[in-house]
Amino acid sequence: MKNQKGHSTIGSVIGVILMIVFELLAGIGFVNVVIWGADKAMQRIEKSECEKWASEAKQFPNYYQTDWQVEQCIRYNIVIDAPVK
Repeated sequence: MKNQKGHSTIGSVIGVILMIVFELLAGIGFVNVVIWGADKAMQRIEKSECEKWASEAKQFPNYYQTDWQVEQCIRYNIVIDAPVK
C-alpha cells in the first residue's frame, strides 16, 4: 500500500519500529554499563577500606572490628588481626 507521495506506509512503520527497538536496546546496554561501572567502583572502595582497617589494626593496640567489616573483607581475602566486637 502506498500513500499519496508514493512511499510505502508499511515500510515506514517497520522503520519506526526498528528504530524504537534499537533505541531501547541501546538504552538497556547503557544502563548495564553504568551499573557494572558502579559495582566495580564500589568493589575498589570496599577493598581499600579493608586494607586501611588492616593497617590500622597493626598501628593501634585497642583496635577492633565489627561483624560487617569481617564479612566485607572476607570477599577480598583480607584478614584483619583484631578482635570482633
